[in-house]
Amino acid sequence: MIRLWSNCKLGFKLQAAFGLVMLIFVSALCGVCFIYEKVSAISTVQNTRLYPLLSAISRVELMSRSADDDGGIFIMDQRKAENPAELAAYRDDVSNLHDALATAQKLSNDGEQRAAFAAIHRLLEGPRGYLELNEAALAFKANGNFSTAERVYVETSVAPIVDAGEKLRSDIGKQLDASTAEERRLADLAKIVAVALGGIA
Repeated sequence: MIRLWSNCKLGFKLQAAFGLVMLIFVSALCGVCFIYEKVSAISTVQNTRLYPLLSAISRVELMSRSADDDGGIFIMDQRKAENPAELAAYRDDVSNLHDALATAQKLSNDGEQRAAFAAIHRLLEGPRGYLELNEAALAFKANGNFSTAERVYVETSVAPIVDAGEKLRSDIGKQLDASTAEERRLADLAKIVAVALGGIA
């Protein structure tokens, strides 16, 4: 084989060497493109699901706290006549809370996230849940039983809903950190592959 190669003309050797360089170059290009496709896929997941999901969960927490505050303001107002603006603010917060929760659920795509959302729904809307007990407090106030309304409202804590949201947000944050680390690792690998095969060429 060596003798055959040594007997080849210089022009053929140069063409063969050039072909080998081009083969290595194309291989490097294909490898880098393949790696960057994976990087792009990770980035797409981050931008279309993880970041929007994180934002929606944060909004769930925000609307939970806002509803609790506005509902408390209305309950603690012991005027016999209802204040429509205070009650409307609470109703708007609850509506926005449902919207944020629905948006977040649409973005979830694994069993653990779905289970977390199911738990939040039970805490929020289930029997003896946050909204049901709040409605009981509102009914007591409407009947003029202010002290009972205050007691029921104060004893109905929004903390379990907020805690569940914070745990879910923390889990999504960890997923984002892991995907970002993988994105960087692949980008570094693409550079190494390009430099190494370029050097060989």
